[in-house]
Amino acid sequence: MAMESAAALDDELSRAGRASIERALKLYEKRHRARVESAQRSSRRLGRMMFVRSRPLAWIRDRLVRAYSAERLIRGIADLMNEPI
Repeated sequence: MAMESAAALDDELSRAGRASIERALKLYEKRHRARVESAQRSSRRLGRMMFVRSRPLAWIRDRLVRAYSAERLIRGIADLMNEPI
């Protein structure tokens, strides 16, 4: 995500003149904010599921995870990464 953000920022700044850097930064934020927030939500959701403190919940999680592939567990993040920037 960091490399992708850097590429998007570079794209906006490369099209901006010195006088319009502030505008380029606002365009970058507008362009990239929803994508970053979506990735953060997906990561937090996965983190809440994976890092539970309750032993009974961890046991249930472990049983459920066995029924899902790793690809399915990270599908939201993977789908996001496959979208164009």
